[in-house]
This record gives sequence, C-alpha cells and structure tokens, in this order.
Amino acid sequence: MGLGPGAVPALGPIGGVGGRTPVAPRGAGGQGMLVEMVVHAIAVDQGEQYIIVLRDATHTRALPIVVGAVEARAIDNELRRRRPPRPQTHDLLRDIVMSIEAQVRAVIITELRDQTYYALVEIERHGETYQIDSRPSDAIALALRCRAPIYVSQDVVEDTTAAAEEAARSAGSSPEIDERFQQIIADAGLNDAE
Repeated sequence: MGLGPGAVPALGPIGGVGGRTPVAPRGAGGQGMLVEMVVHAIAVDQGEQYIIVLRDATHTRALPIVVGAVEARAIDNELRRRRPPRPQTHDLLRDIVMSIEAQVRAVIITELRDQTYYALVEIERHGETYQIDSRPSDAIALALRCRAPIYVSQDVVEDTTAAAEEAARSAGSSPEIDERFQQIIADAGLNDAE
C-alpha cells in the first residue's frame, strides 16, 4: 500500500507514563500511514444521534463518527466561530495547553475496535512531544480550537469503508439502509465531481 493523496507517515511511541507518551519523529512507524481529514458536516440521523463527518482533501473518502450532543455542539460552535460567554470544556483545555507554553500539533484517530473509534492528541512542549489518549469527539473539538490538523489512520479509513460495504451486502440492499447511506454520502458531498 503506497502513499495516497493526503497521507502522511504516522508517529511511533517510544515510551512514557501516566497517559503521556513521548513519540518518535514523523515517519518512524507505529500506526502506519495517516490521511489528513477535515470536519465536513455535522448531521443528526433518524435515531437522533449526532454524526461528525470527516472528509479527505480529495473528497473521495469520508469517515462518519457518532458523537454526543455536547461534543457536537462544541464542534459546531467552533466551526461557526460562536463564542459562549464563559469558556466551555474544550476552550478550557485549549487555554491550559497555551498557558503551559505547549501546542496541540495534531489529532490522530488511530483505531476502530468494537464499533468504537480511538484517538490521540499530540501535544508538544519545550521540544518534547506527547500523545494523550482521547475520545475522537473531544480530540476534534480541541483540534479545531487549536487549528491543529486531524489525521485518520489509513487502516481505519479502509476498515470503515469495508465495514460499510459489508453491512450493505449483509442487509441485502435494504432500502432503508441504502437511503440512509445515500443521504450521508449526499450530505458529505461525496457524489459530487469536485
């Protein structure tokens, strides 16, 4: 598997304690290739679950992630540049990172296991880099506030695509599933020739 558009080498752990893992420089291996993605849409499905849709630069791959209402609102507020009168949790996290002279370098969605996504927040401070375990929704909300890139493991992108195709096959092309999938694709703009 070669480098696709928007793919960059992943970061490899080199040790650490207490949820903070110093990491090796880019290209050192570890999580495989990464695909840079951006928040493309926030949707609510028929079950009233919030879905954040990430999309790659080529507009050919999307990653839907179910998130809680609070996190969806935090992401939406940042995308719309709405500022609450008092800092919210993700604003507080950004302010703490900045006050200790650190910087959020990237957010990495690393894994899909048992229908749950896993993520890391990469923080740099005084030349040391740390990866901190996070829920993807919190990591995305923080990345937006810190203007940090969002990466997704190429394996996660491929596994998600394969899982969606398998679900459609095993459902026997159920009209309800086809309609929901087509609506998510349409909302993400993936059937546009951009």
